[in-house]
Amino acid sequence: MSEKPRSSLTLKILAPLMVVCCLGPILFASFAAGFFSWFAGIEPVSIALVVVLVTGIAFYFFRWRQNRRTEEKQMKEIFDD
Repeated sequence: MSEKPRSSLTLKILAPLMVVCCLGPILFASFAAGFFSWFAGIEPVSIALVVVLVTGIAFYFFRWRQNRRTEEKQMKEIFDD
């Protein structure tokens, strides 16, 4: 099989873009938590705990929102038929 050099270039360009778009809100929340904790003078271990907590909450929120939209779409399809 011949591998096209174009495909690896496309992967190198699209993979980082996809990571930024998909994980952007979660990465932003964890960065913001660490930044504000650092300026508040909290110990490094506590900063790590705050970052993990805020990241988990952000991930849960975005996952919940996505599931809610999916359920609404499914209900709309059921009742529109």
